Amino acid sequence: MDSTTPSSEFTLIDTHGFKKNKKVKRVLPDWLAKPTVVSVDLKHLEVPIDGIPELDPALVQKLKNKGCTHFFPVQNQLVPWIIKTQKHWDYRWLRDLCISAPTGSGKTLSYVLPIIQTLKTFSRHQLRALIVLPTKDLAAQVYKVFLYYIKNAFDLRVLLLESKNMTLEKEKERIVQYDSSIGWIDLVDIIVTTPGRLVDHLYYTEGFSLKNLRFLVLDEADSFTNILQNEWLHKVNDSLGSLHK
Repeated sequence: MDSTTPSSEFTLIDTHGFKKNKKVKRVLPDWLAKPTVVSVDLKHLEVPIDGIPELDPALVQKLKNKGCTHFFPVQNQLVPWIIKTQKHWDYRWLRDLCISAPTGSGKTLSYVLPIIQTLKTFSRHQLRALIVLPTKDLAAQVYKVFLYYIKNAFDLRVLLLESKNMTLEKEKERIVQYDSSIGWIDLVDIIVTTPGRLVDHLYYTEGFSLKNLRFLVLDEADSFTNILQNEWLHKVNDSLGSLHK
């Protein structure tokens, strides 16, 4: 086309008068739009260690043995709330919790204490709590917290997957056992793991099931963004699907 061609021979798009697009209003779920804001003042703690009546005395004593005198704000909010909701649990997820709090504010105990408090009432071992962390080191830390509050106080079994001392095969032997008269039996109540190892067992450990799961905790969830492209989460979600049917 010659550069001297008059512009009148062309249709000018901007003469058609495009309508202005309406601005799309961003809609957030209620739990994000209206979060419960908890005080972060860790210098002036108000609730003493024996100030949550719902908490088992054995757990309170364990806290005192650790030198704890007061609950952090996030613990004071979550521990009694989770314990109370579990009393009315009916095999459906009552509610999801998303907690955002700085390091050192007590998030770990916020779920460790109510999980132990709830599971101690069951007479047989079943996998009812699954805690997933992004790294082996973090998983080991959380495992040690569970171990301390359970030891010599409650008949609960907690297992750390992908520890330095156990192969996948050894872990299988500690997770489930086959009984010819009744089938597969869970040997643990709480599992602490990383996404990769969890997926290994979901694929390769016969009898491993999340069907009795009562607690699913994704700790440090913002760190999971690129782990296995989140395929592990789809696998967990598929395994949990039967809970909602």
